[in-house]
Amino acid sequence: MFSSVAIINHVQDNDEHDSFYAQAEVILAQDVSQAQLELKDVDSSVHATVLMNAKAGRNAFDISGSGASPFAVGDTMRVICFEKGEVP
Repeated sequence: MFSSVAIINHVQDNDEHDSFYAQAEVILAQDVSQAQLELKDVDSSVHATVLMNAKAGRNAFDISGSGASPFAVGDTMRVICFEKGEVP
């Protein structure tokens, strides 16, 4: 297991539906079996995709939740990565 950093590169609030969508990009130096954003200090309605069998290079997480986005473009988030054969 090792950590990396993702950068928020897109945020869109939807006032009509009281929700938001954001995207965070991570650049992985190696292939990983699984990568997930660390979503601490955010509302429990916030969910992010988990990257499975991610390849080295640019990868993106989709993030969504209720209310206004707690993220801004340029914010960083910790990513937990699991190497091939590791159990999350």
